[in-house]
Amino acid sequence: YDAAHDAGIDLGVYFFSQAATVEEAVEEADYVLSLLEDRNLEYPIVFDWETVVTGDPEDIPRTEDVMPQTLTLSAIAFCETIKDAGYDSMIYTNKKLATIKYDLRQLSDYPVWLAYYDTELNYCYDFDIWQYGTGEVDGIDGEVDVNIAMIK
Repeated sequence: YDAAHDAGIDLGVYFFSQAATVEEAVEEADYVLSLLEDRNLEYPIVFDWETVVTGDPEDIPRTEDVMPQTLTLSAIAFCETIKDAGYDSMIYTNKKLATIKYDLRQLSDYPVWLAYYDTELNYCYDFDIWQYGTGEVDGIDGEVDVNIAMIK
């Protein structure tokens, strides 16, 4: 945190959620807030819930059967907990999750960070950050995700 700010880099927080209930999403948000210890952020705290593929057909992820309404309410609960603490919040998703696992009508109050790796963008909903591919960044070994932020 300190080194990034000293280098002039604006920061946000990205949390990979595996919440299976609304209560777990609130616990995750509280955990993030406890780690931040009231530090200032320039970008939002992001809720990133994704399906998990284990590679073992007998190893079924605990989030396998999370229903869309539960996921939507979990995202709202996470974001509202973050907002109540004085931070901006955001939802990270991809096109498939956005259209199959979320009820986007209920999420219109929250900015969206869309992971969509294609040269033709055919996503008909609003989003605020676009993760469009991978690239190289000086000082980091290997490829990293590259994004365009369209938020202040």
